[in-house]
Amino acid sequence: MVDIRKNIVSHQIPQLANENEAEYPAFLLYVRVCFEKFIVNQFEKEAANSDGRIIPEIGLIAASLFGDQKYMGNGLPLIDIALATLHKPCPPLFGIRNTIDTKEGRSRLGWQEDSTPETYSQRMRDIGAGYASMTLRSFAAEAPAIAMAAYWRAISSK
Repeated sequence: MVDIRKNIVSHQIPQLANENEAEYPAFLLYVRVCFEKFIVNQFEKEAANSDGRIIPEIGLIAASLFGDQKYMGNGLPLIDIALATLHKPCPPLFGIRNTIDTKEGRSRLGWQEDSTPETYSQRMRDIGAGYASMTLRSFAAEAPAIAMAAYWRAISSK
């Protein structure tokens, strides 16, 4: 068991009766991190496909798992881990700006060593589409794990 509070930054942590309420299964946390990395990698792989039909389905699966009460920590979605996983490959989603004229600028913008301007644009577009497919979901039984406002905030920061 691990203390889940250090992995939650976007929600206020409710008052706990004891420290045991903050514990979360370490193996489940590890599996979540692996799953989230897989999702981002799959969004990147879909960049090579011209149709992009699979991205919404991946986002639907991810959003349903992120919003499932069984996998939350003390009723709080652990979406911050997924957002941190998305931050490195697609910084522009989070308002990160720089120039592609320098190596540092390209690195800050998520540019990979073997990228061309076209492949970089396609990768950013597909990761952005994946982010949209996760955030623009609403399920009848529960609130979405990532607020829809997060998507619109990312769009307006461009």
